[in-house]
Amino acid sequence: MRNVSIGRAVWAGLLGVTLLLGAISALAVAGIFDARQDYEDKLADSYDLQISAGRLLTAGVLEAAVLQRTGQRAERARSLAREAFEEEARTAQRLAASDPDSEEIVRRRIDAQERHRQIRRRRRRLSRLIRWTGEHRARHHDDHQHRSGAQRHPCRPHAPRTSDCGLAIGRLADLERRRQSLAIDP
Repeated sequence: MRNVSIGRAVWAGLLGVTLLLGAISALAVAGIFDARQDYEDKLADSYDLQISAGRLLTAGVLEAAVLQRTGQRAERARSLAREAFEEEARTAQRLAASDPDSEEIVRRRIDAQERHRQIRRRRRRLSRLIRWTGEHRARHHDDHQHRSGAQRHPCRPHAPRTSDCGLAIGRLADLERRRQSLAIDP
């Protein structure tokens, strides 16, 4: 067996250390690139969430405007606006799932929109009730005047009858009880 010279041994040792350090640095660089990719993915997700939040706000404003509409096509417009809001809400929830704070903000926005829908539905029902009460009162008044020939008190010819006021107050009290049972502020 031949003896290895010191120069060759040092050279082999340096080559081994170089290869080992090269492998370690390659793994370190791969880790850095992986961390950077994770960072960029999270950044892209946050931008997507920001865009989705803007779209969610826009869909909410659009739905709020459509909820005020009346007429033949109003119900279809409300349905389309609600679908658009709910679709964007699902997207925002999916994007916010990784961040509890963002998820809470999105959930609160969705809940606020649902409360707004309930308020608008109650207002529509109330306005229909008020119209119905006025129509009923006019019909009742005309029928009563026609049948009995009754006259109002001469000092108060335009004052409503007690029965008409009682009917309207009873209807409004029923609506107030319903509102309280829903526990939603007007």
